[in-house]
Amino acid sequence: MSKHKSLYHQVNTIIYGQLRIGQSKYKARREEGTKYPKGIFSHMTFETYMQQCHQFVNWLKENEDLPTVRAIADARKYVGTYLNELKDNDYSVFTVHTAASALAKLFDCRM
Repeated sequence: MSKHKSLYHQVNTIIYGQLRIGQSKYKARREEGTKYPKGIFSHMTFETYMQQCHQFVNWLKENEDLPTVRAIADARKYVGTYLNELKDNDYSVFTVHTAASALAKLFDCRM
């Protein structure tokens, strides 16, 4: 079994790898032929997504009912549980949607 970096480091590596600040999102849409181009084009969005992903990692670490997760790829199966818990704890729809968007970028999938 190989040694993994911390979950925070894995999140940082993935999110930093998607930075496209200074590039045109409109141009990327045309070039990729999709409504949702890959990458993060805004510094504010980057900060928000990083914060949301770190909150997800905190939840993983603090939740004693879950087995220990060492690789961020293994954490994907807990995203639904996390988002449902946010809804159950009366977080706003906006906050839940933002968390879902951030985690979709983290795991390279669509909402």
